[in-house]
Amino acid sequence: MTQVVFDLGDRKTGSTSIQNVLRAGAWRCASKTLAYPYGQGVHHIPLARTLTDPPRFEERPKRFEDFDVRIDGSGADVAVISAEQFETADPADLHAAIEAHMPRCGEGARCIAYVRPHADRILSGAAERIKSGGLLGDLEQMHARALKSRILDYTPRFKRWRAVFGDRFELRPMIRDRLVDRDVVRDFFTAALGVDDFEILAQAEINTSLSLKDLVMVREFWRHARRTGRDLSAVKHSMGWAMGALLALEPAADRTRLRLHRSLAERIRTDYAEDAAALDAEFFADAPMTEALDRAGDAAQDAPSPLRAKDHFSKQERARLTAWF
Repeated sequence: MTQVVFDLGDRKTGSTSIQNVLRAGAWRCASKTLAYPYGQGVHHIPLARTLTDPPRFEERPKRFEDFDVRIDGSGADVAVISAEQFETADPADLHAAIEAHMPRCGEGARCIAYVRPHADRILSGAAERIKSGGLLGDLEQMHARALKSRILDYTPRFKRWRAVFGDRFELRPMIRDRLVDRDVVRDFFTAALGVDDFEILAQAEINTSLSLKDLVMVREFWRHARRTGRDLSAVKHSMGWAMGALLALEPAADRTRLRLHRSLAERIRTDYAEDAAALDAEFFADAPMTEALDRAGDAAQDAPSPLRAKDHFSKQERARLTAWF
């Protein structure tokens, strides 16, 4: 029977890189076969959304049953279903869906999740939200949003996954020095296949982070769209991806990155120290999350990164940025 491995994300933990290697079949293994049943895209977000989006609940039986048939027909040792959208799913709902709608291959399904240290998640999340128009403020605002939503209170959420799936749930720290060969794709294949006699044939650098100047450019685009009353909400995500991909292709003279400033890094450490310690105690033999939280201040700068367009672009350049509105 094929063992199903659910790649749960989290967001900003390399899921896109994993998915692209799986979709391209850019791997080789001597001892195990692996199936990656996909549809039009490279991920399984439509499946995950049947667990998180009420209007899509009625799609759940058909989508899970379809994957059950396709995975069973593959004859592979392992099959992977991957979507960072699982981050917001209720593990009990996923477990129930597997039991009800994956009778051929759902038994023994495993779940693998990656967790990004708190400060890193705020920083990377802010860059991603700026890119897609979801954050027009600054890192302080991003931190405030995270506190309000409690999305970075990791320990209760991951304990729920373990309570439902037991030892079939595995949590791995998204910390480069803790990954197999410092690479999340190789780390995931090692965890999913349970062997190390595989080779990753090729992988492009996916979702490359933008420079500070590029982020300011994109932020100014979205700010001007709001000022002019343009409703781009339906295309925000796709436009953000497109702009990010195009900008990442261009060699930048200034590769300065968005960074935390020290006062904010200290507040993040204070606000999440308890959760980091609890997560370490529950899931890891040492203290990777606490150590990462403590190190965040070492990489911080004195003052906030300047996010105003006029700090990076001349008046003429700013006019060109918004002329097509």
